[in-house]
Amino acid sequence: MNKISRDILKFLFVVEYLTIPVLTNGPRTDYCFVECQRERNLTHTVCKRLHECGPIKGCIAIESDENFRSHILHQHNEIRNSIANGSEKGPYGNTGAKNMFALSYDIELEYIAACSVNLCAGPHDDWCNDSERFPVGKNQVLGKNVNWTVRAVPEFYKRIVYFTDADEINEYKPVRPDLRYIESFLRLVWAETRFVGCARSRRDTEDGESMLACLYGPAFYIKGRPVYKMAKMPFEIASECETGRNKEYSALCGNINTVPKDISWVNEPLSSVESVYGKYSLQLCFCLFLLTLLEY
Repeated sequence: MNKISRDILKFLFVVEYLTIPVLTNGPRTDYCFVECQRERNLTHTVCKRLHECGPIKGCIAIESDENFRSHILHQHNEIRNSIANGSEKGPYGNTGAKNMFALSYDIELEYIAACSVNLCAGPHDDWCNDSERFPVGKNQVLGKNVNWTVRAVPEFYKRIVYFTDADEINEYKPVRPDLRYIESFLRLVWAETRFVGCARSRRDTEDGESMLACLYGPAFYIKGRPVYKMAKMPFEIASECETGRNKEYSALCGNINTVPKDISWVNEPLSSVESVYGKYSLQLCFCLFLLTLLEY
């Protein structure tokens, strides 16, 4: 093989190698291949960040720990339970829920939320936050300081004031002009949602404005489906819990998974070699073929 041919092969090898994504942190998922179920043409948040989800310049990540996760989870389940048991009536005359699940904390959702909130910017509604497992909804709120973010979940709940008609609970209608303002409440109390994961950050400024983002899944916000099945009589509360009632939040369905202590994944993060060998095995084979040719 002459020198020109060898140089051409070297160039092709470099081009091919650089097109192979290398995942450096997070779960064993290449989010550039996750199709957004809400809108197919949306790019995933983690893909937008090139799988590097740390804080950008001017933004400071607020690390999550077991206490934060437990507290956030309790806030969510406490609110859901107050809706499900009928103690919170709301403007629409809530009478309880037949089928609302208790939430468990999800580390992958925390990771995706961190990828977004570590930009210290707006909610990026035009970005996808889905998991490979299910579609995902997102709430995000801006506050004064770090301490405020720990108590921020009720801010999502305040949007209950926009619901004055029980028919909108019995039949989801995603056509309201103020939909953007009411969806934070919907995501909080959607009956079929089972997982939540949240992340925080603050701006590196004198006032240190902080933000909290929470992701929810599964998020099947489909027109015509009930937000939750409203109980007409007290004995109907949690009557459709196929997995039984939760012991701590008695109006909610199902068990709650143990709150994770750290961000060690069920599957370890991808190494560069594993990332390549998965969905990019054909590219890897081609690179190895070029390397073989270079030896001659």
